[in-house]
Amino acid sequence: MEPITYGIPQGSVLGPILFLIYIDDLFSLNISGSFVAFADDIAIIVEEKTWELAHTSADIAMNKVTKWMTLNSLTISLTKTKYITFSINKIGQPTVSNLIVHCENCNPEPLTCTGTCTKLEKVETIKYLGLTLDQHLKWKEHVNGLVLKIRKSFHFFILLRNWLSMRNLRMVYYAYVYSILIYAIIIWGGAYTSNFRSLDIVINSVLRIASKSNRRTPLVNLYTNFDVLSPRMTYIYRLAIFVHKSWDSLRKTVNARPTRGNVTRLLAVDLPKNDFYNRQLPWLAPSVFEYLPIPIKTSNPHSLFKKNLYQYLMNHTNANMIRQKFKF
Repeated sequence: MEPITYGIPQGSVLGPILFLIYIDDLFSLNISGSFVAFADDIAIIVEEKTWELAHTSADIAMNKVTKWMTLNSLTISLTKTKYITFSINKIGQPTVSNLIVHCENCNPEPLTCTGTCTKLEKVETIKYLGLTLDQHLKWKEHVNGLVLKIRKSFHFFILLRNWLSMRNLRMVYYAYVYSILIYAIIIWGGAYTSNFRSLDIVINSVLRIASKSNRRTPLVNLYTNFDVLSPRMTYIYRLAIFVHKSWDSLRKTVNARPTRGNVTRLLAVDLPKNDFYNRQLPWLAPSVFEYLPIPIKTSNPHSLFKKNLYQYLMNHTNANMIRQKFKF
């Protein structure tokens, strides 16, 4: 084996740690935005009041990153680098916004292109860390991707339903379906009902196949017999667990301990702004948690809270009340 004089061997134990140490200075760059990174999968988020300012900030940030990469003997994969613009609706999207990664030969003052620079591709959807982000954050494409994955589990249940008990089939459900469903669900689970509907249908199909139920079997009986939560109630369940786990870092009311004068509200909840905001994590997480009965949200330890919450959400009446309250 020849001695290594450059880089590190692929697949080594120290490789990821050494790489993170190597690029640590990158995240100290002075840019009008923020970095999100997982290993070498790096994203730059820029937020401004106008698209012109956002474009300028993104352009400067990209070129600062490019220069840093060059100085540190690293290369950006420009063919894999895309950019996406986010807005609530189509009207809010910019008309033209070419983002260019300038080469070393470009004039710095003012920044002008020599013709050999690379234009980044603008996309309407992009997959990052397992989440399919669309430019309006409606999550339709992400949900459709989940539906395709879950459909692949149909044949498992067709084969196993004749051999396994309901208890074991439930274990298979958690292994093949639930694990796919809950990934980052607190981020996308507030999607509009029209976009969420296909996920409800595919989960219903899984349970019907596994339990050999016909189409006339009421959904309430289906989920009760299988003892699993519906997709939307799974979202509520995971959301409330997230709040309970993050309790120390959340914004409380003046008196966070339940007393005679304060027996319902423990968290500070912002006033509703618009339908889009009301479906996002910052508003839904505290709002859903505050809606829960006081005996449940004050349950401790965490294992007891999860048990009480699960039983509460399995109740059909409670589930319907939550759907009506938050327009699910």
